[in-house]
Amino acid sequence: MIWRFENVLRILEVFFFTFVKVLINISSQTDTVVLLHHCDFHFGRCV
Repeated sequence: MIWRFENVLRILEVFFFTFVKVLINISSQTDTVVLLHHCDFHFGRCV
């Protein structure tokens, strides 16, 4: 169970960082300030 759980966390981590990279690419094409404000409003912080 623990081994499988760690694998799931690893997959989620890779997926999360891929999603962040996509957001960065989108922000490069749109208004970064608006995107960051939107992110801060919903998630409390944005890296």
